[in-house]
Amino acid sequence: MKTPLLLLLVLLSACAANPQQKQAAEEHLRAAPPEGWVPGTATQTSRLRMSEFLHPDTLDGSWQEKITFERLALQPLASPQEAVTLIGEELQAGCPGAQVFKTYSGKENGYLTEVALMTCPRSGVTQLGQITMLKAIAGNDALYTITRAKRVPPFDGEGAANYLPREEIAMWSAYLAAMSVCDPRSGETHPC
Repeated sequence: MKTPLLLLLVLLSACAANPQQKQAAEEHLRAAPPEGWVPGTATQTSRLRMSEFLHPDTLDGSWQEKITFERLALQPLASPQEAVTLIGEELQAGCPGAQVFKTYSGKENGYLTEVALMTCPRSGVTQLGQITMLKAIAGNDALYTITRAKRVPPFDGEGAANYLPREEIAMWSAYLAAMSVCDPRSGETHPC
């Protein structure tokens, strides 16, 4: 009789020690990098979880394509619209000629969501152009963002289309559309 009880206690303690199991029991971002992408930097504090993934063709630590997942639990939470606006303003401050195109604003799985495509003709830091698609989701517990960025040679105005054709934009859009926030505690309000 002691053996099954001891085994049950061991299993329960293993579940409690597994943060992914804990995350699955609370509100969380359902997202994954594309197959083959490699982990980059990661940060975890009580208020921020951030994980970056780099395209497998990354050389010498200098990324060309990157996906970042973030969870920011800072009260009061920013709305997705505020987050996109703030990130767009920061981009424009560091990149003359940067543009922000809001492509979607609405609800997904019951949560307010905003998606934007951002272009930077020449970054003041890297001297490269950059094209970024950002999705921000306001959960009840945190603000979640997913960014997919691609560094390209510097370009003029409409030149971003030379480096991110419509087909690739459609692929990025479909990828981000598959990402959602859910909460198993909410029943049918935000289903997982």
